[in-house]
Amino acid sequence: MDQISRFFILIYLAVFITVLGSSLIYNACFPTFHNLCEGIVSLVWSCFTILFLAVIDEIFNAKYRQRNRIGQFQEFEFDSLCYFIAIALSGTILRVTFIFKGFSDTILLRFCWIFYLISVCSRIAIHVVGVKIGRFDLQHHKKLIIASTVFHVAITLATLRTTLIDAEDITRILEILWSQLGLGIISGVSTTEFLVVLTGGFRSLESDLRELNTERIDSDPIIECNICLVEFSPSRMPRILKKCGHTICESCADILLRQRYNLGIACPMCQTVTEHYESSSELPKNHAVLEFVEGIKTE
Repeated sequence: MDQISRFFILIYLAVFITVLGSSLIYNACFPTFHNLCEGIVSLVWSCFTILFLAVIDEIFNAKYRQRNRIGQFQEFEFDSLCYFIAIALSGTILRVTFIFKGFSDTILLRFCWIFYLISVCSRIAIHVVGVKIGRFDLQHHKKLIIASTVFHVAITLATLRTTLIDAEDITRILEILWSQLGLGIISGVSTTEFLVVLTGGFRSLESDLRELNTERIDSDPIIECNICLVEFSPSRMPRILKKCGHTICESCADILLRQRYNLGIACPMCQTVTEHYESSSELPKNHAVLEFVEGIKTE
């Protein structure tokens, strides 16, 4: 995404949040503007949906094919930060909007459906591109995950308590429940992902391979993986690609498996694709290689 595209999207988001916030203020303070406020919010949300889906289709499918791996990772990291914060803010605004009684249930439910559509389409696009570029490292970000979860659970409980008090029938109660729970889950997950990416929790696959290379011991390995050049061992289990018979380590097999959406592994030596729908640990072990390496070490 070039600087001009980023500028226009940021301007649009600023206008969107300003108009929505202004409409909420007018609706709360001046009931006579009720219809005008609902019309403005509906129009803004419709335009936001169209623009957002168009940006997703253009950005996450075209631009990454024209960049090297380092450029891809940096661009994807920035775009994912913008996406996660936009989804988190939009979901939170919608949740708070339920507190205002002036908005009709039909309008609010329409907003929820549009928001869910945006979330599903955008996450599919992000997954398609992101799985080829990097992965989330959640092991060292557990405190962030817990804090984000507690925060959004508190908001959900507070909003439900405020809105359910004045609910008149079971239909209204059910609408509030599923809307708030759905918005809470999406906003909570997006907030967590934003914080994880912001604190360096999204790692490129290239850096994973570089780390694997640093694990090499000082002495010359006897038999090593042809991808990461790390010696085979019980902790670096040799796995056989059933289609072509070549052997790679389990860590490299896991990376290659994610690059094909956990549907198969393309052999880096001969490019033959082995269909595999389970984890890399389910691939056959090369016991002959492992026994040979262990035998050399015991001599």
